Amino acid sequence: KSQNAIFLVSYQIPGTPGRELLEKGICVIDGKMRKVKARVQHFDFSSHCGASELKEAVKKLGGKPKIYVVHGAEANCELLAKWARTELGLEAVAPKTGDAFQV
Repeated sequence: KSQNAIFLVSYQIPGTPGRELLEKGICVIDGKMRKVKARVQHFDFSSHCGASELKEAVKKLGGKPKIYVVHGAEANCELLAKWARTELGLEAVAPKTGDAFQV
């Protein structure tokens, strides 16, 4: 069982990469269709929760997860990532468009 996971939040529109990942466990990487080895899980979060609710969710994760803050205003994403690093000691980033990570 993979120790890695991809969490999708909110509604995934049919035909989008998020829906394909959720339903079929596949995605396109470097132009090639790939089977994802990580666990894919959906959470029905409101896309309008506040910073305090996001922080509580991160606190409840347990362990030492890597945090990728990818949805929201750039400054707010960076603030949440910085909070996770400084307050919880987690590895956390707010990636910019085009950034790539190995998971």
